[in-house]
Amino acid sequence: SIANLLLLYLIVRYLHVQPLYDFSWLIASNKVATICLTVSSLAVVARGGAYFVAAILERNDPVHSNDPSRMKEFERGYFIGILERLILSIIVALGSFEALAFLVATKGLIRSKEFDGERGRDFIEYFIIGTLASVLMAIVAGLFIRFSIMSLWPDFLKDLRAAG
Repeated sequence: SIANLLLLYLIVRYLHVQPLYDFSWLIASNKVATICLTVSSLAVVARGGAYFVAAILERNDPVHSNDPSRMKEFERGYFIGILERLILSIIVALGSFEALAFLVATKGLIRSKEFDGERGRDFIEYFIIGTLASVLMAIVAGLFIRFSIMSLWPDFLKDLRAAG
């Protein structure tokens, strides 16, 4: 997915490939390319990020990975992780790095009571590994989206700031 995304970006940016149908009367091709790259990146972050983080966590918690009593917890974490990565990617793409720090700190505060629980240190390490893997994926995607927007549709961020 990531290779396809990068290839799409290179084709649109440097080969100036035109779409099969001419939508220039509706929206410029560079704006269409930006929208496609952004949506594709967010899809990779949502779906691919879930596999990426799950694979990392499974390697670091092999004892509990097949525990049926924790499957409900994993399902909730799966959807929370998708939403978290999408939000963080959008925040990075818009250049609001302060909000990124705020969201990660808030996540730690919300889960802080579990740090003292029966799972203790093992849970802290598991939590940190999962959070860092998820945030890394979101930052990389957010920077890619930001670079795409700045390259193909530079007025978008200016217009967005003016509107906000």
